[in-house]
Amino acid sequence: MTIKYHFQRNALTITVITLCSTLTFPIHAITMQQAWEAAKAFDPTYSQAQIQSQISEIQVRSTKNMFLPSASINASASRDADGKDTQSYSAILIQPIWDSTYWTQLDQHQAEYVASQLKVKVAYNQLASSLLYAYLNLASAQGDLQLAEQKFAEGARLLNVTEQRYKAGKLQSIALENMRANHIDEQAFIFRAQATLKKRKTALAALINQDVQHINQIKTTNLSEPPMRVNNELE
Repeated sequence: MTIKYHFQRNALTITVITLCSTLTFPIHAITMQQAWEAAKAFDPTYSQAQIQSQISEIQVRSTKNMFLPSASINASASRDADGKDTQSYSAILIQPIWDSTYWTQLDQHQAEYVASQLKVKVAYNQLASSLLYAYLNLASAQGDLQLAEQKFAEGARLLNVTEQRYKAGKLQSIALENMRANHIDEQAFIFRAQATLKKRKTALAALINQDVQHINQIKTTNLSEPPMRVNNELE
């Protein structure tokens, strides 16, 4: 029985070393601002909304140009029968006074431009909300795994102390078995925390199109999120 226990304890100790090595964080962790800039550059919905808004703005400008006056200048030269050269110049200025078609097009394009700006704001806010949710979820998963690591390491220390006390005859076997069972539960929690961390890394990576290894730890005393755009004109 003693030999079997030593094998289990050694196996658990090896597991602790392996898990701790996997949590060695890179020097350059992804900050919230870096993730936000990457998400804006990658998100197709936000990019498409911006492009459509730019197209609508160009259409409005083009329609307004139709109300501007147009000018043309002509020059001609001729020679009469006596061989005398004659040059003539003319300038024509045209100013539209009223054309209902122009006004109809302008109203339509201005409405489309306002709608496109609203779509940009909606896409911006939705992306900001999704990124914040994914980033904070990943930060929480990182913290959970670190806490599980700490509890597991502390459990290993307590298990070793309990074993020594059991060998010295100061504890009954039931106390040792309970400590072993608790330590196994702590190991299972690490595995669950690792699975959750992997899932949430994948979620953030899908938003920023980057491999995510580690993000900055969140300080709840100085927490900020990407600014939400508010359409003041519609308030």
